[in-house]
Amino acid sequence: MFKELAQLDTNLRRAGYTLLVVVFGGALLALLLYQFNLAPLAILFVWVVNLPAAWFLSQAAKLQGRSAWFTGIFSIVPAAALIEFFMLCPGSPRIKQASSQ
Repeated sequence: MFKELAQLDTNLRRAGYTLLVVVFGGALLALLLYQFNLAPLAILFVWVVNLPAAWFLSQAAKLQGRSAWFTGIFSIVPAAALIEFFMLCPGSPRIKQASSQ
């Protein structure tokens, strides 16, 4: 998994690592805070840590010739950031389709 991330360009690599922290850190924090009835703080953590990922995804989209504004605003939502990450990664079905035409 980390080998594939290391081969991406700088912005996509940073977004990927940040999204890993969002997913695994948010899940771990939710499990730890559940005992103290503070699990909603994990949601706050996920949204705050996702902001740099949205920035990196917008910069990667800009380098690929896509709309940086649309990608950045759409990626503020954590689930949408994951979708955008996989759409921007080389080898995604969307990119393969466009290159074969």
